[in-house]
Amino acid sequence: MPLAQEQRAQCVEESCAGDGELRADVERMLAAMEAAGDFLEPAVQEPLLRRDSKVGPYVILDDAVRGGMGLVYKAVREDDYRQLVALKMVRPEIETGVLLARFRQERQVLALLNHPNIAHLLDGGTTADGRPYLVMEWVDGTPITEYCTGQHLPLRSRLKLFLIVCQAVAHAHGNLVVHRDLKPSNILITPEGVPKLLDFGIAKLLSVEGDETGWGLTQAGTRALTPDYASPEQVRGDPPSTSSDVYSLGAVLYELLAGAKPHRFTARTAAEMERVVCTEDVVRPSTAAGEPDIPHGNYVETWTTLFSRRWRRTG
Repeated sequence: MPLAQEQRAQCVEESCAGDGELRADVERMLAAMEAAGDFLEPAVQEPLLRRDSKVGPYVILDDAVRGGMGLVYKAVREDDYRQLVALKMVRPEIETGVLLARFRQERQVLALLNHPNIAHLLDGGTTADGRPYLVMEWVDGTPITEYCTGQHLPLRSRLKLFLIVCQAVAHAHGNLVVHRDLKPSNILITPEGVPKLLDFGIAKLLSVEGDETGWGLTQAGTRALTPDYASPEQVRGDPPSTSSDVYSLGAVLYELLAGAKPHRFTARTAAEMERVVCTEDVVRPSTAAGEPDIPHGNYVETWTTLFSRRWRRTG
């Protein structure tokens, strides 16, 4: 039975036990739930595609994994040949003209990129009811931070993986593409140890001069970002640039080597995110690491200090 407002406040306070960040997250989700009403219920009960559904030559194998904007299904191509793929569509409960345009932009961005460490675009089209979809290679992998921890990789091996990721990002930048959402869950490592960069859903195409194209899809107040890895430019709502990705790479590297995220938020409000990301100094990685299970030394300080200097310039 739903709790009354006063009871809910008391329940949240007791359950969060003084954890300010947890309480802020709970209150934010409760507010979003109240604002949403029951319009999400049909979408949860009625998936867009069921197992064995067919989209063009592709047959759905597994239910979708929900991301911030899209649904990603495991599917297989079954016509002249058989191929395992990832089929992505916009989530129906949040589908708007802006998000559909952003989705089509993602297809265009992926069409520009051809790199062994970036998940390849294989196909794209429109369903019978007019919904756009894209098809990518299926990547069976683990987020880079989890992979390194699970494999107990030494420092040198972690840096080698990270350098490969940097090369993939450099390829995107060379094609005037800014990813804008670099984080461990978008950098998967395959069982063979190969990094794969995923999810260009909020990427931007830049003109030769470095400005945005006419595809300005991110609006003030509705910015798509991941606070733990977002750059000062993103938090402030400034025009995107390649330096945003450099910042996010630094945040991933920090976590990869220190075993902790570079920022500490007391709440996930816009004001708190801007204060922390744009003005607060980052704890030295050797301090954040404590007693890690990987050898840390001058290399960690040198690498992350270089990125920290870049952060301060972008901030």
